[in-house]
Amino acid sequence: MYSVVFVGKIKNLTPEYEKYNDDLYASAKTLDGFIGIDSEVVDNIEITISKWKTKSDVMSWAMDPLHVEAKKRVKEWYEWYKSYHLDALD
Repeated sequence: MYSVVFVGKIKNLTPEYEKYNDDLYASAKTLDGFIGIDSEVVDNIEITISKWKTKSDVMSWAMDPLHVEAKKRVKEWYEWYKSYHLDALD
């Protein structure tokens, strides 16, 4: 299993931003290898962890059109962010 961890400080939590996130997560759920996604926003800090069966599935998620667009808009939505890819140890 592979996990993608995203942590960012949201500039402005707007309805547009929330809808985009909802659409992005809905899209992820349709992709091969998707296991699950959890996201929480506390004091404008977002922590999202998505789980995937293989590294190839993570790469497919990275190329999803909504995900590509989100990456282009990251500076518009976040003051700062970090993303980590982790593989599970057997």
